[in-house]
Amino acid sequence: MAALIGLLLCVLAAETWLRAAREEALFEADLRRDQLVLGRALRATFEQVHRERGAVDARALLEAARGAEEEIELRLVSLDPDAPAELRPTASLGALALLAGGEVVHLARVHDLGRLYTYIPLDIARDDPPRGGLALELSRSLTEPRVHAEQGLARLLTLTGMMTLLAAAVVVFFGDRLVGRAIRALTSQARRVGKGEFIHHAPVRQRDELGQLAVELDAMADNLREATRQRDAELEARARAEVQLRRADRLATVGTLAAGLAHELATPLHVIAARARMLADVERSRPRSAEAIVAQCERMNRVVRQLLDFARPPAGAREEIDLAALLRAAIDQVTAAAPATVRVELVAPAPRCQLHGDPEQLERVFTNLLVNAVQAMPDGGVVRVGGALLADEEPRGASSCARVWILDEGVGIAPDELPRIFEPFFTTKAVGEGTGLGLAIAQRIVVEHGGSITARSEQGAGTRFEVLLPVQAIT
Repeated sequence: MAALIGLLLCVLAAETWLRAAREEALFEADLRRDQLVLGRALRATFEQVHRERGAVDARALLEAARGAEEEIELRLVSLDPDAPAELRPTASLGALALLAGGEVVHLARVHDLGRLYTYIPLDIARDDPPRGGLALELSRSLTEPRVHAEQGLARLLTLTGMMTLLAAAVVVFFGDRLVGRAIRALTSQARRVGKGEFIHHAPVRQRDELGQLAVELDAMADNLREATRQRDAELEARARAEVQLRRADRLATVGTLAAGLAHELATPLHVIAARARMLADVERSRPRSAEAIVAQCERMNRVVRQLLDFARPPAGAREEIDLAALLRAAIDQVTAAAPATVRVELVAPAPRCQLHGDPEQLERVFTNLLVNAVQAMPDGGVVRVGGALLADEEPRGASSCARVWILDEGVGIAPDELPRIFEPFFTTKAVGEGTGLGLAIAQRIVVEHGGSITARSEQGAGTRFEVLLPVQAIT
């Protein structure tokens, strides 16, 4: 707005200056015309009196005309280079060369005197005038008209400035009321919509383009509110559907659970029954039989606990977890219970980063994988553990993720069995050594934490498990 007003002032000032220049040029043209008319009239009278009465009466006539004329100064000048000073023209003789041909000469601002000079040649007898001829010199000051023009210009500029300021004040006042307030209201409404606040409407009631824009913006907010409501409803329905699908999947595995439970508990129950009969028959075998009964009961207890964990996973509290500390705790726990022929080595330290999840469940994942690696090497060996941060393998759109890998030197897994290792109750171990639920539970825990778990194996060369988990923060 200020730039527009400044530009308007500059345009008005330029127009005023040009108008003043035009008026000054018109005044000078009018002055030349007046001097020409007066000079020609005086020349005719002067020449007539000079012919009829002589030079003295002609000069007297010129003096009388000079006294009668207040604004224009009249002089009789000689074009003779040797003329006395009082008869010499104000302009140089070179500038008056056209007078010899009988032409009128107009000169402005001679010697910077700020006057307009008009020279009119006189046609008189050659025996009377001095050598070179005579001419009438008419002059008038240009200063006074210029002063009037400058005063008019100043008045015009003042009036123009006042009108411009008044117009600017009117434009600013009504512009703010009609445009500024509406723009601010629309801007505030746009900010609220950007923040997700769709319940407010823009307080603009104008019946113009801005009012139409406010109506469209309010309609957009209503549409976004409805779309948000539908999205939330769809997300809620999807979450309920996922819960129902998981519940249906667990119900679908009830048959498999029952079969596995019967298979896993049948052998311990037979052992318990046999040992009980031995206790009844042979008194001296009581200690060994009792220990066998306790071991088989503990085995059945583990089977039942794993079945319960798979069917009804505990909902632990989510919190910030240090991955390096979590992995170190799992390694220490497994190392303490591992045979002397097996070593667990951390060949690549886990990255210092924070995960968001259940620490007990994630520790159970790594412990389960480490225990499987130890059990895969009955003749001993080395279990190697490592970790790293990745940016090009991001599970479920995470900004970055952590990778933990566990490599054993066991006999490996057959290619036809590898795709099934995460199925419930599938195991490659001998009967009685595993329930087949450990990897299934581990996979479910990792997936519920937004990650993934994979396995690669080569028979005779060992198995490698990799766990990818989204990172909450890097420390």
